[in-house]
Amino acid sequence: MQIAVSSWSFHAPLYAGQMELSDVPLAAFELGVRLVELNDRFLKPSPPRGLARLWGAKPAQGSGPDYGRESLLRLRHKRLRSGTRLVCWTIDTDLTREAEEERSAQRAYIGTAIEAARFLGAPILRLTLGGESGDRAALGRATDLLRSVAPVAIASGVRLAIENHGGLSSDLGTLEEVVGAFGVKQVGVCLDASHFREGEHAEGMRRLAPLAIHVHAMARAFDANGEETSIDYGMSLTALRQAGYDGAISIEYGGDGDPREGILKAKTLIEKHWAS
Repeated sequence: MQIAVSSWSFHAPLYAGQMELSDVPLAAFELGVRLVELNDRFLKPSPPRGLARLWGAKPAQGSGPDYGRESLLRLRHKRLRSGTRLVCWTIDTDLTREAEEERSAQRAYIGTAIEAARFLGAPILRLTLGGESGDRAALGRATDLLRSVAPVAIASGVRLAIENHGGLSSDLGTLEEVVGAFGVKQVGVCLDASHFREGEHAEGMRRLAPLAIHVHAMARAFDANGEETSIDYGMSLTALRQAGYDGAISIEYGGDGDPREGILKAKTLIEKHWAS
């Protein structure tokens, strides 16, 4: 097991424009963490600097991630200089779209993200299924779309991790079925203990831990003993250990206050329960 920091931990300063995605690796390194997970929702054009700003230049417009070569080169360069390793490139997808134009757009987006993951050195690309819980027709569309992109990912040395993150993935059996159609060497689960339905935490960890190829450790608040107030870290990490999980556990701090303090508290909590 190795501990990583997700760029989501810095979502507040990233959204506020106080940080860029390329600043996250150094921020993680300064906290003593050598692994990072980066999310393309924060891959925005950099604001103009120096003389360009004085001359009135403005950032490029557009609401989507900036997958331009300059943007990716800057991100790779700053990550390499930070001395960190990228363990996961994260995107949000809806694999259940019906219209062929939308399905083609999703395939193209995933293809771009796979190429970016390869260029940036990430062995895993995290996806989301989308759709609505229990929709069998949507599950078929999602599986078909995965079949069309999985060979490209494997040829690029990138594994696909589907997160239990609402929609179709709310059903434990759905994720088991999706991974079963491919095998964990190609498609696995990005396991987040904070996303289970009420009462399903223990069963969800038991069933999905053997399928996990990446793990999110969400943390929002801590009690006086340093325990996360809404997630049973002890049980969750025990399930991962028993399943033989040996990948990264990526901290996603989502609480108030200084994210650096939250990250360090979550790191201490993971180390405590993994060793117990």
